[in-house]
Amino acid sequence: MYNLQKIGEIDQSLIENKIAIIGTVIGLENDENYDKLEIEDASGKIIISKDKSVKISAGSRILAFGTLKITPKGLIIFSEAIVDISESSPKLLGKFMEKIKNYEI
Repeated sequence: MYNLQKIGEIDQSLIENKIAIIGTVIGLENDENYDKLEIEDASGKIIISKDKSVKISAGSRILAFGTLKITPKGLIIFSEAIVDISESSPKLLGKFMEKIKNYEI
């Protein structure tokens, strides 16, 4: 099960756990094996790895599901699914977050 987390609440105690986050893409980095997205929300920033076939651009708001890992460069979420929610209504998104806050997804 995935637990929705604020980025600022993610720490080493969650390593190997499945988590979900909602945030804005503020940076993109290409690598040979996979791409990395720098994501931020009001509480912090984190890096998410993604498959090269997933097309996301800077400024996009996303909902990401993945497993938290530790690398020599720090904590990173290895994504299993990324959904672009840029076109979602902020009011609807707020309601969604409120409803799933206490549920595992």
